[in-house]
Amino acid sequence: MRRVVTLACLLTGAASMRPVEERPRLSATAHPSCEATTRVPQGGGRREQLPKLTYAENMIAGGLSRAAAQAICHPLNVCKTLLQATGAGTVSSFPALVRLVSRDPGVLGRGLIEQTVCSVPNGAVNFASLEAARSFLHAVSPAHLTARAGFAFNLASSAVGTVLSSVISVPQTVLLDRTMAGQYPNFFVGARRLVREEGMRGFYRGWAPTMGSKIPSYALTWMGFESLKGFHARFTGRSETTVLENFVLGALAAATTVCVMIPMDTVKTRLTTQTATLSGGGVKYRGIVQCFRTIVAEEGVGALYRALPPRLVSVVPMMGIQLCVYEATKRALVNRQVALQAAADERGELAAELRAGVEAANI
Repeated sequence: MRRVVTLACLLTGAASMRPVEERPRLSATAHPSCEATTRVPQGGGRREQLPKLTYAENMIAGGLSRAAAQAICHPLNVCKTLLQATGAGTVSSFPALVRLVSRDPGVLGRGLIEQTVCSVPNGAVNFASLEAARSFLHAVSPAHLTARAGFAFNLASSAVGTVLSSVISVPQTVLLDRTMAGQYPNFFVGARRLVREEGMRGFYRGWAPTMGSKIPSYALTWMGFESLKGFHARFTGRSETTVLENFVLGALAAATTVCVMIPMDTVKTRLTTQTATLSGGGVKYRGIVQCFRTIVAEEGVGALYRALPPRLVSVVPMMGIQLCVYEATKRALVNRQVALQAAADERGELAAELRAGVEAANI
C-alpha cells in the first residue's frame, strides 16, 4: 500500500511541474577581439556571455575557409603566377596570357587539387594560432590598453599565425608556384624532383621573401578587416555583420593590401620559382634586395606591378570569400555550442524537478 501511495504522489508531483520555458532562438556573433563572445536573443535584449571557441574549432573554421577560397579563386592565382614568374611556359604580358589560356585552358587547373588539400592544414594552423595569440594578448593586457591597442593586437596576432603556419605554407608555396608556372607537371613529381635536386632545404627556398610578403599582407588585411567591421558597427549601430557584409569588408581590406604589397609579392614569386640556370648551378636572384634591384634594372619598375590586375582579381574575392566563410563557420560553431548548452540546461532543470518530486513523494 505504501508503494502505491508513493507512486501516486510522484505522478501527481510530475504532473504539477511547470513546463520548461521555451528558450528564445539565439544568434551568435563573435566579437572582433574574440575575447568576448556574445549572444543576442531575437528581438533584442541583454547580451549574454557565450563560451569561446576552442583551438580545434578555430582550426575547423580556418581550414574550411582557406580551402574554399583557394579552390574558387585558383584559376586567377595561376594567371597571376604566370605573369610574375620567368622561364619557359610563363608570359610577360596580359595578351600573351590570353593566347596561352586560349591554346590550353587546362593550364588554369594546374595544382588545383594540391592547393585545396594543402590549404586545409595551412588555414587551420594560421587562424587558430591567430585567435589564440589575440586572446592571450587581451588576457594579459590591462583593459585600457586593450581598448586603445586593438589594431596592434590584430597585427601581432596575425604575424604569429603566419609564422607558425609557415612550416606548411612555405613548402606549399614553393611547390605550387612552380607547378602553376609549368616547371613541374604536378605537385608530387615536383616534390620528388625538389628533394633530388635541392634537398630538403629546397622546400624552404624563399622562406624570407615569403614571410616578408605574407606577414605584412595578412596582417594588414586582418587589421583592415577588423577596423572596417568597427566602422560598420559605429555607422549602422549593429555589432553583427551578414555574410555579404563580411565579404565586402574583407574584399576592401584585401584590395588595399594588394596595391601596397604587389612589389614584394613579385619578388617573392621570382625567388620561389627560380631554379639553377646559371653556369655552375647558381641562381639569378640571391636575395630580396638583389632581386628587387635586378628586376628594376633589367625590366623597369613596371615589371613589379605587371601582375597587379590579376592579383587584384584573384586575391580580393579570395580574401572576401575566406573571411566571410570563416566568420560564418565560427558563428555556426558558436550556435552549436549555444544549442548544446541550452539542451544541457533543460536536462538539468528536468532532472532537478524530478528529484524534487521524488523527495516530496518520500516525505
